[in-house]
Amino acid sequence: MAEKVIEFENVTKKYGSFVAVENITLSIEKGESIGILGPNGAGKTTLVSIISTLRRPTYGKVYVNGIDVSKSKLDAVAHGVRQHHPAPRVKRFA
Repeated sequence: MAEKVIEFENVTKKYGSFVAVENITLSIEKGESIGILGPNGAGKTTLVSIISTLRRPTYGKVYVNGIDVSKSKLDAVAHGVRQHHPAPRVKRFA
């Protein structure tokens, strides 16, 4: 069985009465690449924000490398979970 590096268990994120993400269950295995597609407002950024501990789910659990990042940002950071912001690219137009 392959090692799960990211796992969502029944994750829901609400902002007041607005439901941004509802009941997501997903696992990503080591070496696997995925894409998150959807229209504006579908919850793509919210999912990534939850993985990187910028936001906590309203309900459910999120594990990154076996660490429950839905509990505590400090626990996640202590185990090397962080969001990477690449350097901005500058396009030059002639």
